Amino acid sequence: MSAVMQKVRQKQQKQRKQKQQKQRKQKQQKQRKQQPQEQIQQKKQRNWNQVIFVGLVIAALLCRIVGKVSPRYLFWGILRTLIYIGLYIGWGISIHKRVVQKAAKNTLIFISGLMIFWFIVRSIKYFFAMDVNVERYLWYSYYLPMLFIPQAAVQTAVLLGQPEEYILPKWLKLLYVPTTLCFLLVLSNDFHQCVFSFAAGEVWTDKGYSYAWGYYTVLLWEVVCAVAAFALMVYKCRLSQRKKYLPVIGIGISILYAIIYASGAEWMQVIGGDITAALCLMFVCIFESCIYCGLIQTNTGYEELFEVCTMGAQITDRNYCVRYTSANAMELSEAVMREAEKGGVVVDKKTLIQNRPIQGGHILWQEDIEYIIMLLERMEENRKTIEESNCLEQENYQTKAKINMLREKNRLYDKLQTQTAGQIGLLNELLSRYETEEDLVKSRRLLAKISVSCLS
Repeated sequence: MSAVMQKVRQKQQKQRKQKQQKQRKQKQQKQRKQQPQEQIQQKKQRNWNQVIFVGLVIAALLCRIVGKVSPRYLFWGILRTLIYIGLYIGWGISIHKRVVQKAAKNTLIFISGLMIFWFIVRSIKYFFAMDVNVERYLWYSYYLPMLFIPQAAVQTAVLLGQPEEYILPKWLKLLYVPTTLCFLLVLSNDFHQCVFSFAAGEVWTDKGYSYAWGYYTVLLWEVVCAVAAFALMVYKCRLSQRKKYLPVIGIGISILYAIIYASGAEWMQVIGGDITAALCLMFVCIFESCIYCGLIQTNTGYEELFEVCTMGAQITDRNYCVRYTSANAMELSEAVMREAEKGGVVVDKKTLIQNRPIQGGHILWQEDIEYIIMLLERMEENRKTIEESNCLEQENYQTKAKINMLREKNRLYDKLQTQTAGQIGLLNELLSRYETEEDLVKSRRLLAKISVSCLS
């Protein structure tokens, strides 16, 4: 009987699973046809962000062009600087929101801060500094971002594609030592002129100088870091699942720009004469391409992942309005959701609804307890069977106890009869003689013998 019931349950369970799969497919098709409004808004927001970024870059280029022909050069120059600083502040904020891996996020924010520092120092030098010595040290300060951005790029390249808990090896942190020494060498140039040498009797400015061995040392270290970052990015981009080569294209364009700029081409001086702005924009484009290729893990794509997950779950706001739902999640009423907040709620006799508060709302998920219920039913059947078996065993035990007691009584009776058979025979003989004896003296003697025999 139990085997037949088990087969029936298995058949019912199979039918339920097929029905659930069919409903899941129908729901997925419906959700694909009717894309949630929030996802559309988010895509629009991303597109708007890209449009705003490109628009601000174009506005900055126009400010540069207008500033060259306008008498209000200072106004247009400061406006262009503020646009670029705002861009990199916004990029740093977006990196903080998007990037998952903490180490990569901190490194990219550090690069964003170096770009902002570069623009601030550059603007102070060209628009506000009045002293030649101050201008010279501001010029030396350019090499802080120029040295540390390639070094940070190497660190970021090592972090690409690594898990969130990945920790940089200690040997990689040693790269800060030569980078710091190179920067100190530039900063202390006035004492030794090993980086930039100035002619005797002339004012020391960036308009008249020659390169010394220290400059080529600093340049060589920048090239080594850039090439190392380039090689790592190319290698890891080749291993990317999406097989995109945008980072390689971006790095190639930046190298080509640096070569053309260094050659002194006049057309490049007109179009991209501001090397600070050009290189910073290229750095941003390279890292954004790494994010697009999936080399840098970001907080994007979670809605699609949540939608296709096998666990039936829903995310609601504080008023229990569903914001996100997986494909196989069942529709729940607000009453069931609120009741699940106090404890698990069983629906349709095989599904348990759990509710937990999260920031800004609640998450509800369903647990299939059909197998657990089936086990509990089996345990109940086994309990009843064992209980019936125990009752039969108890009755058998009591019957056996009674039989053994009667057997023991019979044994004792037989033993008593065997032991007293002779004495009883003697009493019967004496009583017969006593009844037939007419002599009074002999009767008393017989009566005395009977008494003695009873006592013995």
